[in-house]
Amino acid sequence: MRRYTMQILLLILSLGGMSSRSDAWTQENLPKGIGTYQLGLRSFMAQTDNFDQNGHLVPLGDKFRKDFTGPGLLQGDGGPDLQRLAKEIQKFDSNSTSQQGLLNNMDLGHIEGDVHGSVRATFLGFGYGLTDTITLFLGAPWIDAAVDADVSYAGPNNAQEIKSRLGNAAFDELKSGLDRAAAISSDQIKSSFAEKGYAPIEHWENHGIGDVRFGGTAGFTPRINSNTTMNFSATTTATAPTGYVDDPDVLTDVSLGKGYYTLGEKLNHKTFFYNHFSLGADATYTYNFAGIMRKRVPLGDESLVDQERTTDVNLNPGDDVDVGASTGTKFGMVQTNYRLARKYHYGDRYSGPLEGNYDKLEEFSDSYQTYHELTATISTVKAFRNKKFIAPFIVNVTAHLPIQGHNTPNDRYYEISFLSFFATPAAHRSEQRADRKPKKERSKRAIAH
Repeated sequence: MRRYTMQILLLILSLGGMSSRSDAWTQENLPKGIGTYQLGLRSFMAQTDNFDQNGHLVPLGDKFRKDFTGPGLLQGDGGPDLQRLAKEIQKFDSNSTSQQGLLNNMDLGHIEGDVHGSVRATFLGFGYGLTDTITLFLGAPWIDAAVDADVSYAGPNNAQEIKSRLGNAAFDELKSGLDRAAAISSDQIKSSFAEKGYAPIEHWENHGIGDVRFGGTAGFTPRINSNTTMNFSATTTATAPTGYVDDPDVLTDVSLGKGYYTLGEKLNHKTFFYNHFSLGADATYTYNFAGIMRKRVPLGDESLVDQERTTDVNLNPGDDVDVGASTGTKFGMVQTNYRLARKYHYGDRYSGPLEGNYDKLEEFSDSYQTYHELTATISTVKAFRNKKFIAPFIVNVTAHLPIQGHNTPNDRYYEISFLSFFATPAAHRSEQRADRKPKKERSKRAIAH
């Protein structure tokens, strides 16, 4: 049984950028001494399918799909009892002069899985304008996740045919084993999970903090002419592994954090026309540091690994890349933005002191996803500055929809966030110094902010 995981990592991909977002449409940074806080909710649609290694959208339950053929049973796919039966059949084949081995013809049917997952993240973020060009931010999500799963068994089952072909050559214990194999059921399959030390698969849930994110954004906004403004920014984001990672004794849990430290750099550029339209491009590279993970290391190609083979292994994770292009509009207090992007995670590498098949752990660890996002924003900041609104705030509503992928979840979600501002003594001192400057310099500062 291959481990089931939805691989929902980076549940707050844009938290750092949103937390440092300015009140001006053309600026990514907060003015010096201005702070911001953000509350948000990201709700994923029901997780029932994912993109497989061939890019096809398949049910999550396919990870439980297993055909009980002779060679698979010999690897332990059906649990220890059926594995012992397969070994006895193999012994019979080795002593037989028949050209067609019974083990290769053995087929006890298959199991199918039914998996439904739900994930919701509530996040809190803070930002602070260290200078007019540098903003610091800190954020973390609280994640609620649950998975419900079940397996069902279906034939055909040729155990009795194998018994008949053995005839009198089969000893009583082998005949009894084939009789039990002919009566295989879903409950027997679940019992094989328990015999390997796995937790019950029917329900799993977790509630806790995800990975903490912190960093800073540096940027500037030159005016090209009276109708065109550009913004350039660089955002450095680090994450600490505070979120839940998969338990080797649970087949149906969901990793809600990476389990290792990361350091990423995002370069962002936008051009604004007539203060109503924008075009942009961005690229993010994230370096993932090596870490230690608790895993069950298979000896061969078995999917159900003995609990005794649980150990700490060295993980050298692949890095992440995300590139995108965007376009936006602004009319009054309403802004819209559309982004088309693609993200990659390069394959992970495992090693450890326990001898085993580490290539099995690395299977399907590389992934990519093409997705698009549509964001609608209401900002009262300009109206507040003009004394036409009681308070400054920004409300964002985002829809994230995958288009295609490879070894990645079909993580469709909707997100709403509320962001507001507060002034610190540093902001008041900055404003006082600005008021003492000549009128021409104050005008330039107002344009920049």
